[in-house]
Formats: sequence, C-alpha cells, structure tokens
Amino acid sequence: MIDIISHIRELLFKHDCVILPAFGGFIGNYRPAQIDKNTSTFSPPVKAISFNRNLVHNDGLLIGKISAERKIGYADSKRIVEDFIDGVKRGLEKGERVVFDRIGYFQINKEGNIEFEPDGDVNFLLDSYGLTSFRREPLMTYELSGRKAMRDMDPVRSSNRKMAWRAVIAVPFIAAMILVPLKTDLLKSKVSLNPISGIELPDSELVEKNKVIISREASENSEEQPATDEAGSNLSPANAESPVLKPVQDDLIEKYYIVTGSFKSRENGLRMVNEASSKGYNAELSENENGFYRVLLNSYSTKDDAIKLRDKVRSDYSDCWILKK
Repeated sequence: MIDIISHIRELLFKHDCVILPAFGGFIGNYRPAQIDKNTSTFSPPVKAISFNRNLVHNDGLLIGKISAERKIGYADSKRIVEDFIDGVKRGLEKGERVVFDRIGYFQINKEGNIEFEPDGDVNFLLDSYGLTSFRREPLMTYELSGRKAMRDMDPVRSSNRKMAWRAVIAVPFIAAMILVPLKTDLLKSKVSLNPISGIELPDSELVEKNKVIISREASENSEEQPATDEAGSNLSPANAESPVLKPVQDDLIEKYYIVTGSFKSRENGLRMVNEASSKGYNAELSENENGFYRVLLNSYSTKDDAIKLRDKVRSDYSDCWILKK
C-alpha cells in the first residue's frame, strides 16, 4: 500500500503549498527566529503548516510525485489519491480523529466543521535543519565583597577601562615614532624623496615647438572629422553609416505571470495549456528548477495588471497564483 502521508510530508519540505484535490491544501507559513525574554528561550526560524479548505483544485503536484516515484500512470496515481481522500472523509464523518503522521491531525468540531491541528514538533524549513530551541540564563557578575549580584556591569566604568588600556599601548608607540627619526641620519640625508626630481624638464624653446606640432596635428584631424550641428548631430552625407543601437535585453525585465497548474508530466501540462487556450487565454508551458512544468497565462510588466487577470481567471482556476520572473 502506498504511504500517501509520507509523500505529502516530503513535498511540504520543498514546497509552500500541497493540495489534496477536493479536500483542501496544506500551506507553509514562514516565521522568523524568536526570543522569549520571560523564559530566556531562543527559537530558530520555522515553516509552520496550516490548512485551507478552499484550496481544492488539483494542481497535479501530489499526483505527479506518486506517478514518478511509483512509475505508474497519471490516471492510476489520481485514483490512488482519490481513494485516500475518500477514506479520510469517511473517518471524519464517523467522528474519528484522522492523524497525518508528523504533520498534524483532523477532526470535526462542535459546529460540524473540519479542524486541523498542526504538529508543533516538526519544522519544515530546510534552512533550519538541525536547529532546536534552547534556554540560556543571563550572565551575572559578582562584586569581590560578595554583597550584591549585578545583572550588568557599569557601562561608564567599562568604557574608562578600555580607554586606559588603549593609552598604555599607544603612548610607547608614539614616543618611538618621534625619537627614532631624531637619532638617525634619515632627516639629514641629501637623497631626495621626490619621485620626479631626477627628470629634466624641457626648455622653453622645445615646449613652444611641441605646441606648434600638436596644434598642427589637431587642425589636420579636425578636417577629417564629419561636420556636426549645434546639437552634436552628424551632418555627413546620407550614405554614411549610422550607429547601431543595441536592443534592450528583454530577459532583464521583470514580468508577472498567472500560474494555473504545476505538473511532473509534460503531457499533463500540455493538456492544461490546450484547455486554457480553448478558453481564450494566452497559455504557455514553462519548466522550473525542480523539473515540474508550470502552465503560465499571459505576461505583464506590472503586478496590478496581473492581479486583474488573476481575479478573472479564478472563475476557471480557483487556486491560481501570481509568479514573478
């Protein structure tokens, strides 16, 4: 029997959303590191898991993983997932607590709604792998007399001690810098420290000749340059070649896309592309770094335009979302 829960748990480590079709979706929420000053407890960053009953549209992530892991067809994988979800629903209808090992558990509350309680002992953030919460008591220093325990040292006294130590080290060094040159012949040496002192400067006649040569070459070069108007535009004949302007690289411009599905199988992704195209959307297939194929609708240079399309697309794809590339 295929362990569906272990596949869901593995996907939660790599993705922020894992959907169980026609049941709901698990959402990963990032929480930064925290310090509880009352208990002196340090907690690492975590990715906590919550559950959203409105995410029921099949994104193909779970089915695609089972299909790839078990090397079975997409239809067979879909049927296995549907049977698993039906078993979860039957257990909840009987009033049972359905446990997803190391993820959390589901149960029906008094109002007849499904509640999810996450497992607080599991951190799905890979960057925090191996990190756990720990407690450290504040450091305490004691006076030599032992009369009173101080939580913190006096900042003024500590600063004065640092300045005194710096002065003890700096004074001998400064004295050495002053006395060493006075006791040596370094200052009396006739050797010049000027790097250009040995260079002979040209006389006035040679300078004047160089000026004449330079001005003559400048005038000859100016005759060969094309004439320009006051704005700097080229007034050469029409057959002169104009500079080629390099186009702006389109890859450097951020674009916003609407993602309607993610599939492990390229054929399943193409199937959704054809479906979206038949509904009048400009759909394309894009492979991400994890090897999954995303179905993208249109592209916009602003997020506001993408939001407008997302709200419109939700009538056909309820769990679509915005991707920035």
